Amino acid sequence: MKSAREKPMTHPQVIAVMQPYFFPYIGYYQMAFSVDEFVFFDDVNFFKKGYINRNRILLHGRSHQFTIPISQVSQNRKICEHQYAAQWGQFLRLIKVAYCHAPFFQDAYSLIESTVINEEENVAIKNAASIMNVFHYLGITKRWSRAQALDLGETLKGESRVLEICARKKATTYRNSIGGKSLYSHDSFRRRGIELTFIQPSELAYEQRTGACTPNLSIIDVLMFCNVEQTKYLLGQYTLEA
Repeated sequence: MKSAREKPMTHPQVIAVMQPYFFPYIGYYQMAFSVDEFVFFDDVNFFKKGYINRNRILLHGRSHQFTIPISQVSQNRKICEHQYAAQWGQFLRLIKVAYCHAPFFQDAYSLIESTVINEEENVAIKNAASIMNVFHYLGITKRWSRAQALDLGETLKGESRVLEICARKKATTYRNSIGGKSLYSHDSFRRRGIELTFIQPSELAYEQRTGACTPNLSIIDVLMFCNVEQTKYLLGQYTLEA
């Protein structure tokens, strides 16, 4: 029996913080899969050349980029301050043309349609739903939160803002994509008692029925060609680097 003075055991808290993208590639989902809590970084400025409202799918055997229109898009406003232009019919028709013969089209299309066809057009909320709904579809429970809810103010930027989120969430480990390795300092996190790790997706291949596998497409492509168990297996195919 524990003594009255013995401190209760605390569990490690691994978190990731990333801008909410619209049905991003599987590496994004792998990062969310690998952590205890995923924080949508929705209170930072919109970036026009990024993947917030665009991605790629397989169309007629080739990689094809799609873009979802946003009303009055501006890099001077936060992601959470933007609204989609609600032109979802064109996007859904594109998905039908691209994947109507895929083996898991019906289930995957139902997921996509239910995500985009609703009254909520806020970019941050819609994009977060495109990630959370995939985990629900796969039967995987995760903790999700939004940076906007933390009311971090306007002063903290970049690494300092992420460090403050880690502090608020009592994180013991912060995880980022391998592409962000140059953005963060191990010493800065170590001084806060936080381990810094990066996720490196493995080279993935699955049957697309078009010959060689076209990599790094939207998760939409994975869901069209892989069943639930296959997709869950792919989520675990990564390594961690310091």
